[in-house]
Amino acid sequence: MSDVNPSDILQPMPVRFDILPGLPAYGPPAISFPESDLPTFREGLVVRFHPAPSDAGGDPWVGNFLGGQTSYDRVLAHPNGADVIVVARGHGSVVDVARTSVTASLCDVTQLIPLDALGLVLVERLTDFIAIGADGMRWQSPRISWDGFRSVSISADQLRGEAYSAPDEEWVPFTLDLATGACRDGIFAQDIARAVEVTPNAAPSRRRRHACSASGVIARFCRMIRAWLPSK
Repeated sequence: MSDVNPSDILQPMPVRFDILPGLPAYGPPAISFPESDLPTFREGLVVRFHPAPSDAGGDPWVGNFLGGQTSYDRVLAHPNGADVIVVARGHGSVVDVARTSVTASLCDVTQLIPLDALGLVLVERLTDFIAIGADGMRWQSPRISWDGFRSVSISADQLRGEAYSAPDEEWVPFTLDLATGACRDGIFAQDIARAVEVTPNAAPSRRRRHACSASGVIARFCRMIRAWLPSK
């Protein structure tokens, strides 16, 4: 009697891909993403995909991912074993290799983290996190940060790190549940709650203190937004 588990036989192997140094000089032209009816002459992150032999027309093909506005690039196999997650200059694409198409897009990606024990790929973005499983997006966290994360670490099923508070201009610790995406100590929600806090039954002096606190938060937020806007 065989000792091989049937589930091991049926488990799909991850699709193969290669990151190329540039657009190939010969062969079929690369497919640019995002797709356009106009010719694309700009070179982005260039990836060659190798469809499974069982896929229709399973010849290798090349994708040219023009990407976003940051310097972060990463390519990982999708947890479903058939697709690939490509991040080019901070813009993420879920690529259906067999159909030479992008099925989902992700903006403002700052890091991809494979969570093999959970069967997930964790997508860190500027303000939140997304978990991708074999069946697609497993969860999306609430907004945690105003602008970015630092000191991110993972232990078992928890992620810990620091999120940026724009009103206070400081980094604040938070904890994220990797199984559900729940986060109860995100500084963004705390700052917003502070800014809109209303205490109708408080003594006059206390009401003034809350009003000043909320006004200060909003004023700092407005200054921050003006600083981010491009000058005319």
